[in-house]
Amino acid sequence: MNIKKAIYSPRGPIFSGCVAALISLFVLASLINSSSIVWDGKENLTAASNLIRYGVFSVAHDSTPSPDMKREPAWPTLTAGLLLLTRLHQIEPDLLAIRHQALFKGMNAVFLALVVGLTSGLAWFWARRPATAWIISLMLALTALATTPRLVNYFNNEPLAMLLLLVASALTLFASNGAWRSAISLGLALGLLALTKAQFLYIAFVPIVALGFISKKQAGFALLAFTLVVTPWIIRNTVTFAKPAISERGKTVAAVRMIMVTEYRQSEYACMAFAFTHPKWREKVGGMLGITLQDFNRNARCERFNRDAGFDMGLEKVSRTFFPEDIAALSEGDWRKAVQCRVKGRVIGLEIEANRLRFTDITTLSLENMVRYVQTLPLFAWRGMGFSAFPWLSILLTISAFSLIFTRLWPLAVLALSSHLFHLLFTHNIPRFHAIELGVMIFATAYLLDMAFTLAMRTLQNWTFRQ
Repeated sequence: MNIKKAIYSPRGPIFSGCVAALISLFVLASLINSSSIVWDGKENLTAASNLIRYGVFSVAHDSTPSPDMKREPAWPTLTAGLLLLTRLHQIEPDLLAIRHQALFKGMNAVFLALVVGLTSGLAWFWARRPATAWIISLMLALTALATTPRLVNYFNNEPLAMLLLLVASALTLFASNGAWRSAISLGLALGLLALTKAQFLYIAFVPIVALGFISKKQAGFALLAFTLVVTPWIIRNTVTFAKPAISERGKTVAAVRMIMVTEYRQSEYACMAFAFTHPKWREKVGGMLGITLQDFNRNARCERFNRDAGFDMGLEKVSRTFFPEDIAALSEGDWRKAVQCRVKGRVIGLEIEANRLRFTDITTLSLENMVRYVQTLPLFAWRGMGFSAFPWLSILLTISAFSLIFTRLWPLAVLALSSHLFHLLFTHNIPRFHAIELGVMIFATAYLLDMAFTLAMRTLQNWTFRQ
């Protein structure tokens, strides 16, 4: 096989993407550790097991699980297929999480490797200097993913969502060029994305509307396909739970943001700024603000934001504590007992999900709260840029994604930016929420750096010629 010929042929992007995927798979597989699957990941395993063993979608861990809508269905359903394929479906979820954790972490690594491969292939296809863009995208991807081990070692749905978001973004670009098959595929990808991450039930309309400005016919195809994918699950939840939604955790996230915005005091602004800062920059920021980790202890001035001093995306860990009052609030469902804002918001959200509270029972829409919302927006924006072990890399990737909207490839950026802004405006915007945008961010950075390098080379050549 003539490798040089394969690289520079029309199939070059496919070849380069496969190479990048294989390289990244070896790197990501090396990150797999022996820790058990816990928390959200264990619920995903339980839902998959219940789906096979009892024919019920539920995260309940008992012999007669009742249907629920706590989790989105796509990731557990895919996991159920893996369990059937490997003949592990009769094993209890607890044992799966301990004895077979490497299998599920390997599943994460495969999806993340596909993201790297697709990102590198797109960079090769669209760049003026394919090899340069390919090297940049691969280096950025490996730096971002290899230093973010939770994406491999936790069994959350981020790897699948990351791949689907990147695929949908690319299809938005292709559909904007008049390919009706791409429009239908876009709707299917957006539907699967909504069944993986519930917020895309709403975010998905942004690229569809954007596509409508180019071609109403294309947008119609995408909308039809999207509706066909998500409607059966929404009907299931409407009939069973009287809730026309993908999952029921959204109100908890909104409640956490509401409490953190409406109840913060001016004296706590510095506390929030410190808590929302990347661990590598906290010492410097803390020195500027006069804040230390001791200020987050019980009865200290930043106690209400203790939980938010945590950071779980990179190699660094920041200690976080539940106070006795917060443990009591969680166990008893009494939000009045909570000290920390996030705990209070979580309890309120769970009570709202159970129809025992309403948002209006806690706060009202007022000018004062609107001012607080605007005042805290920069803090939440700052918080969202902590999804890499390297804070400078997070900032570069975020700026590049927003900059891509001003280029000819703007359709590719629409979905990722809509996701980013959705979390900034409506959720507590923890860094993990933005991990799924990594594929688009890495492509945008590689593409823009390639443009800058090409422009610099042309400028240098012109200058040399004039001399």
